[in-house]
Amino acid sequence: MPYVKLMRKPALAARLMFPIAKYRAIEIAYQTGIAGEGSFRGKIIRLIVGPICFSMDVFVKDQDWQFLWKLA
Repeated sequence: MPYVKLMRKPALAARLMFPIAKYRAIEIAYQTGIAGEGSFRGKIIRLIVGPICFSMDVFVKDQDWQFLWKLA
């Protein structure tokens, strides 16, 4: 959620996240059978960024998600 707040302000934060989200989405589409081939970059992102996000979830306290919709 902190990164979502950051992405709404400067364009740099969104531009940094776009390729990560794009290649991960391609890989997810492949894994679910929607796309014919996957993404090597998506696999790397899954192996590196996935565990980082999971470990951050362990240490970050639960927060109220409703404020994300109020800022939109």
